Amino acid sequence: PNEDQAAALWPTLEHIITVNAKAMKVFRVTFAAKSSPNDPDEVVLCVVGERLVVQREQSVCVPYKFLEAAENSTYPIFTQQPGKARKFTGRVRCYPFMVHGEATMEEFISQRAAGTKATREMVEKFGNDGETGS
Repeated sequence: PNEDQAAALWPTLEHIITVNAKAMKVFRVTFAAKSSPNDPDEVVLCVVGERLVVQREQSVCVPYKFLEAAENSTYPIFTQQPGKARKFTGRVRCYPFMVHGEATMEEFISQRAAGTKATREMVEKFGNDGETGS
């Protein structure tokens, strides 16, 4: 490729820094309650092998990269009328949330540590064999 094409293909250092800075931002959010009995009790978000389990209906600190995953977690909605093919009408978020403002990485780390401790205590008390909890 020529110089202009190469510039378009390869991100600049400024672009990389901007993207990484945005990914490191942390926000205080509240994830909506379950909209159906089949929804999971907790929101589980994964980004490049890193997993974050978040409680619903509580203000929590979440890094932007996980919020981006929540925004991209959608399912399609269709309408169906007798005698006609179904029609795509839009997408709905699996994990809707409300942003309350920015938070700090320290707040996120503190909340994550408290959540990890609580999870470990539950596993020690009840075990961890998946759905049965025994």
